[in-house]
Amino acid sequence: MADRARFLRDEGYHTLCIDFQAHEESSGDHITMGHLESMDAAAGVAFLRDRYPGLPVAVIGSSLVGASAMMADYADPPEALVVEALFADAKTAVRNRLEMRLGGLGRTLTPLLTWQIQPTLGIDPATLSPVRAAASVGSPVFVIYGSEDQHARPSEAQAIYTALKGPKEIWEIAGAAHVDLHHFAGMEYQKRVARFLSAHMLHKKSKS
Repeated sequence: MADRARFLRDEGYHTLCIDFQAHEESSGDHITMGHLESMDAAAGVAFLRDRYPGLPVAVIGSSLVGASAMMADYADPPEALVVEALFADAKTAVRNRLEMRLGGLGRTLTPLLTWQIQPTLGIDPATLSPVRAAASVGSPVFVIYGSEDQHARPSEAQAIYTALKGPKEIWEIAGAAHVDLHHFAGMEYQKRVARFLSAHMLHKKSKS
Protein backbone atom coordinates (compact mmCIF):
# COMPACT_ATOMS: atom_id res chain seq x y z
CA MET A 1 0.00 0.00 0.00
CA ALA A 2 2.80 2.43 0.87
CA ASP A 3 4.52 1.81 -2.48
CA ARG A 4 1.29 2.53 -4.34
CA ALA A 5 0.81 5.71 -2.33
CA ARG A 6 4.30 6.89 -3.26
CA PHE A 7 3.72 6.08 -6.93
CA LEU A 8 0.42 7.97 -6.92
CA ARG A 9 2.02 10.93 -5.13
CA ASP A 10 4.67 11.06 -7.83
CA GLU A 11 1.87 11.11 -10.42
CA GLY A 12 0.35 14.15 -8.70
CA TYR A 13 -2.41 12.52 -6.65
CA HIS A 14 -3.19 12.74 -2.96
CA THR A 15 -3.98 9.39 -1.32
CA LEU A 16 -6.07 8.10 1.58
CA CYS A 17 -5.04 4.67 2.91
CA ILE A 18 -7.55 2.95 5.19
CA ASP A 19 -7.80 -0.27 7.20
CA PHE A 20 -11.09 -2.13 6.94
CA GLN A 21 -12.88 -3.22 10.10
CA ALA A 22 -11.29 -6.31 11.67
CA HIS A 23 -8.10 -5.71 9.64
CA GLU A 24 -4.67 -4.57 10.79
CA GLU A 25 -5.15 -1.91 13.51
CA SER A 26 -8.92 -1.45 13.11
CA SER A 27 -11.38 -2.94 15.56
CA GLY A 28 -13.98 -5.53 14.57
CA ASP A 29 -14.97 -9.11 15.30
CA HIS A 30 -15.15 -10.72 11.85
CA ILE A 31 -13.90 -10.37 8.32
CA THR A 32 -17.16 -10.43 6.35
CA MET A 33 -15.96 -11.07 2.76
CA GLY A 34 -17.05 -7.63 1.61
CA HIS A 35 -20.29 -7.02 3.53
CA LEU A 36 -19.05 -4.58 6.19
CA GLU A 37 -15.87 -3.87 4.24
CA SER A 38 -17.89 -2.42 1.36
CA MET A 39 -19.38 0.06 3.84
CA ASP A 40 -15.83 1.06 4.82
CA ALA A 41 -14.99 1.63 1.15
CA ALA A 42 -18.06 3.81 0.69
CA ALA A 43 -17.23 5.73 3.87
CA GLY A 44 -13.71 6.41 2.60
CA VAL A 45 -15.03 7.91 -0.62
CA ALA A 46 -17.66 9.93 1.28
CA PHE A 47 -14.92 11.32 3.55
CA LEU A 48 -12.92 12.51 0.54
CA ARG A 49 -16.00 14.03 -1.10
CA ASP A 50 -16.71 15.96 2.09
CA ARG A 51 -13.12 16.97 2.78
CA TYR A 52 -12.19 17.88 -0.80
CA PRO A 53 -15.39 18.87 -2.62
CA GLY A 54 -15.01 19.19 -6.37
CA LEU A 55 -11.96 16.96 -6.65
CA PRO A 56 -12.24 13.62 -8.49
CA VAL A 57 -11.81 10.40 -6.53
CA ALA A 58 -10.43 7.04 -7.63
CA VAL A 59 -10.28 3.78 -5.66
CA ILE A 60 -7.51 1.19 -6.00
CA GLY A 61 -8.00 -2.13 -4.24
CA SER A 62 -6.58 -5.64 -4.36
CA SER A 63 -8.35 -8.89 -3.45
CA LEU A 64 -10.95 -8.28 -0.70
CA VAL A 65 -10.36 -4.52 -0.85
CA GLY A 66 -11.10 -4.46 -4.57
CA ALA A 67 -14.10 -6.74 -4.15
CA SER A 68 -15.47 -4.45 -1.43
CA ALA A 69 -14.93 -1.41 -3.64
CA MET A 70 -16.93 -3.10 -6.38
CA MET A 71 -19.79 -4.01 -4.03
CA ALA A 72 -19.93 -0.66 -2.19
CA ASP A 73 -23.09 1.43 -2.26
CA TYR A 74 -21.63 4.89 -2.90
CA ALA A 75 -23.68 8.03 -2.35
CA ASP A 76 -21.44 9.64 -4.99
CA PRO A 77 -19.45 6.98 -6.87
CA PRO A 78 -15.75 7.44 -7.59
CA GLU A 79 -14.63 8.63 -11.00
CA ALA A 80 -12.55 5.47 -11.51
CA LEU A 81 -11.86 2.05 -9.97
CA VAL A 82 -8.74 -0.07 -10.29
CA VAL A 83 -9.41 -3.57 -8.96
CA GLU A 84 -6.93 -6.41 -8.73
CA ALA A 85 -7.12 -10.15 -8.03
CA LEU A 86 -10.89 -10.19 -7.43
CA PHE A 87 -12.90 -13.27 -6.53
CA ALA A 88 -16.17 -13.63 -8.43
CA ASP A 89 -18.29 -14.49 -5.38
CA ALA A 90 -17.95 -15.86 -1.86
CA LYS A 91 -18.69 -19.46 -2.79
CA THR A 92 -16.01 -19.49 -5.48
CA ALA A 93 -13.49 -17.82 -3.16
CA VAL A 94 -14.02 -20.50 -0.51
CA ARG A 95 -13.91 -23.32 -3.07
CA ASN A 96 -10.65 -22.06 -4.59
CA ARG A 97 -8.92 -21.98 -1.24
CA LEU A 98 -10.15 -25.41 -0.21
CA GLU A 99 -9.14 -26.93 -3.54
CA MET A 100 -5.67 -25.45 -3.20
CA ARG A 101 -5.24 -27.28 0.10
CA LEU A 102 -7.37 -30.40 -0.30
CA GLY A 103 -7.68 -30.98 -4.05
CA GLY A 104 -10.98 -32.39 -5.24
CA LEU A 105 -12.19 -32.88 -1.68
CA GLY A 106 -12.27 -29.10 -1.32
CA ARG A 107 -15.10 -28.83 -3.82
CA THR A 108 -17.13 -31.33 -1.81
CA LEU A 109 -16.53 -29.44 1.43
CA THR A 110 -17.31 -25.99 0.01
CA PRO A 111 -21.08 -26.10 0.71
CA LEU A 112 -20.40 -27.05 4.33
CA LEU A 113 -18.36 -23.89 4.86
CA THR A 114 -20.43 -21.45 2.80
CA TRP A 115 -23.57 -22.64 4.59
CA GLN A 116 -22.06 -21.30 7.83
CA ILE A 117 -21.81 -17.72 6.55
CA GLN A 118 -25.50 -17.00 7.15
CA PRO A 119 -25.78 -18.27 10.75
CA THR A 120 -22.31 -17.04 11.77
CA LEU A 121 -22.29 -13.59 10.20
CA GLY A 122 -25.96 -13.02 9.43
CA ILE A 123 -25.15 -12.43 5.77
CA ASP A 124 -26.65 -14.11 2.73
CA PRO A 125 -23.55 -15.42 0.89
CA ALA A 126 -25.28 -14.83 -2.45
CA THR A 127 -24.96 -11.08 -1.83
CA LEU A 128 -21.17 -11.34 -1.56
CA SER A 129 -20.62 -11.24 -5.30
CA PRO A 130 -18.40 -8.75 -7.13
CA VAL A 131 -19.43 -10.31 -10.44
CA ARG A 132 -23.09 -9.59 -9.70
CA ALA A 133 -22.28 -6.10 -8.44
CA ALA A 134 -20.27 -5.36 -11.58
CA ALA A 135 -23.40 -5.02 -13.68
CA SER A 136 -24.44 -2.00 -11.59
CA VAL A 137 -21.09 -0.22 -11.56
CA GLY A 138 -21.15 2.89 -13.73
CA SER A 139 -17.63 4.16 -13.01
CA PRO A 140 -14.80 3.24 -15.37
CA VAL A 141 -13.09 0.09 -14.09
CA PHE A 142 -9.62 -1.32 -14.74
CA VAL A 143 -9.53 -5.06 -13.94
CA ILE A 144 -6.04 -6.47 -13.31
CA TYR A 145 -5.21 -10.10 -12.55
CA GLY A 146 -2.37 -12.59 -12.54
CA SER A 147 -2.33 -15.47 -15.00
CA GLU A 148 -1.29 -17.92 -12.26
CA ASP A 149 -3.64 -16.75 -9.50
CA GLN A 150 -5.37 -19.70 -7.85
CA HIS A 151 -7.09 -17.68 -5.11
CA ALA A 152 -8.96 -15.52 -7.62
CA ARG A 153 -8.66 -17.26 -10.94
CA PRO A 154 -8.35 -15.65 -14.37
CA SER A 155 -11.82 -16.85 -15.35
CA GLU A 156 -13.24 -14.85 -12.44
CA ALA A 157 -11.54 -11.65 -13.60
CA GLN A 158 -12.87 -12.25 -17.11
CA ALA A 159 -16.40 -12.79 -15.77
CA ILE A 160 -16.27 -9.54 -13.80
CA TYR A 161 -14.94 -7.68 -16.83
CA THR A 162 -17.70 -9.09 -19.03
CA ALA A 163 -20.38 -8.08 -16.50
CA LEU A 164 -19.25 -4.45 -16.39
CA LYS A 165 -21.47 -2.18 -18.48
CA GLY A 166 -19.47 1.07 -18.34
CA PRO A 167 -16.01 2.02 -19.59
CA LYS A 168 -13.56 -0.74 -18.78
CA GLU A 169 -10.12 -2.20 -19.37
CA ILE A 170 -8.54 -5.52 -18.43
CA TRP A 171 -4.93 -6.62 -18.09
CA GLU A 172 -3.52 -10.08 -17.45
CA ILE A 173 -0.09 -9.99 -15.83
CA ALA A 174 1.72 -13.06 -17.12
CA GLY A 175 3.29 -15.22 -14.41
CA ALA A 176 1.72 -13.40 -11.47
CA ALA A 177 -0.21 -15.25 -8.79
CA HIS A 178 -2.19 -13.79 -5.86
CA VAL A 179 0.54 -11.30 -5.03
CA ASP A 180 1.17 -7.57 -4.89
CA LEU A 181 0.73 -6.86 -8.58
CA HIS A 182 2.31 -3.42 -8.30
CA HIS A 183 5.44 -4.98 -6.87
CA PHE A 184 5.36 -7.84 -9.40
CA ALA A 185 4.89 -5.75 -12.54
CA GLY A 186 6.75 -2.63 -11.44
CA MET A 187 7.01 0.16 -13.98
CA GLU A 188 4.58 -1.48 -16.39
CA TYR A 189 1.93 -1.48 -13.65
CA GLN A 190 2.60 2.18 -12.91
CA LYS A 191 2.45 3.13 -16.58
CA ARG A 192 -0.86 1.38 -17.21
CA VAL A 193 -2.58 2.52 -14.02
CA ALA A 194 -1.39 6.11 -14.48
CA ARG A 195 -2.69 6.10 -18.05
CA PHE A 196 -6.08 4.75 -16.95
CA LEU A 197 -6.46 7.31 -14.17
CA SER A 198 -5.39 10.16 -16.42
CA ALA A 199 -7.98 9.12 -19.00
CA HIS A 200 -10.89 8.91 -16.57
CA MET A 201 -10.28 11.41 -13.79
CA LEU A 202 -11.64 14.89 -14.37
CA HIS A 203 -8.24 16.37 -13.67
CA LYS A 204 -5.13 15.48 -11.73
CA LYS A 205 -4.88 16.44 -8.11
CA SER A 206 -2.12 18.89 -7.26
CA LYS A 207 1.05 17.50 -5.78
CA SER A 208 1.36 17.61 -2.00
